Amino acid sequence: KQKANIKWLEKGDANSKVFQAYVRGKQKKLCINHIISQEGVGLHNREEIKEEAIKYFQSQFSAETANHCPNLMPILQHIPKFISAEEDASITALPDMDEVRHTIWEMDANSASGPDGFNGTFFKCCWEIIQHDVLKASQDFFLGMPIPKGYGSSFLTLIPKTDHPKTFGDFRPISLSTFMSTINTKMLANRLKKLHPKIISDEQAAFQKGKAIEDHILMAKEAIHQLDKK
Repeated sequence: KQKANIKWLEKGDANSKVFQAYVRGKQKKLCINHIISQEGVGLHNREEIKEEAIKYFQSQFSAETANHCPNLMPILQHIPKFISAEEDASITALPDMDEVRHTIWEMDANSASGPDGFNGTFFKCCWEIIQHDVLKASQDFFLGMPIPKGYGSSFLTLIPKTDHPKTFGDFRPISLSTFMSTINTKMLANRLKKLHPKIISDEQAAFQKGKAIEDHILMAKEAIHQLDKK
């Protein structure tokens, strides 16, 4: 095992036979050659699998036409407002050059790129050339302008939830958006982060950085254990 690790460290990152064999093996493992449709029919043909994938995820991500909550106003009237009008406006305010640049430099430059192929490294290296175009594109987003298909599209990557996935429900879809689109969502996240103390309690660990929901599971077990002693 140690010899294999040494061999991988030496040749694994080079364009060698070892690297090419590893890539081919991984591609073969991740390739979907068989899937069970929503009707319970086994599909082997590549075109049938592709059609089933489109059909399944369209049903998952399409907006439902039926309105399950026709009248929420009586309920919403009893929910207190924690965000002021000024704070609400700050979330959708037009960004300036400094905010856009700070957001880009805060992001991972080598993260997987979207359909256009441009990642953070390109934006950082060519910043002096593209900065005004990037700022305008970001401001158009916050103005509610239609997003061009060029940077509004995404790759949908399927990550298996199990070792032997049988249906498309056994895959977790991961969206690989364009870096330009990610800039806008990152800015929104940074703005919302400032309001978290007002809208999220300390007990909501799943929504707080550096915390995990598993922490509360351990606390709940400990509390039950203490109650059993009494």
